[in-house]
Amino acid sequence: MNFKIDEQIREYNLLKDRFVDTETELRKLRDTLKVVQKKASKVDELQAQIKTLEQKNEQLKNCLNKKSAYKRKK
Repeated sequence: MNFKIDEQIREYNLLKDRFVDTETELRKLRDTLKVVQKKASKVDELQAQIKTLEQKNEQLKNCLNKKSAYKRKK
């Protein structure tokens, strides 16, 4: 009888340890996911800035082309 109870206690402790390990792994995964999400947001932010800068660059090129054409006409 004692053997059976001891065996159940041992099994319970193994399951408890496994649960704790799983919780720890999940916590680490959540932390990693948060970092990945922050980096993805930063990438989106940088892509938006690049797009804005490309548009400004295009506007400046057009402006320079217009000035060059105007100077050639004079």
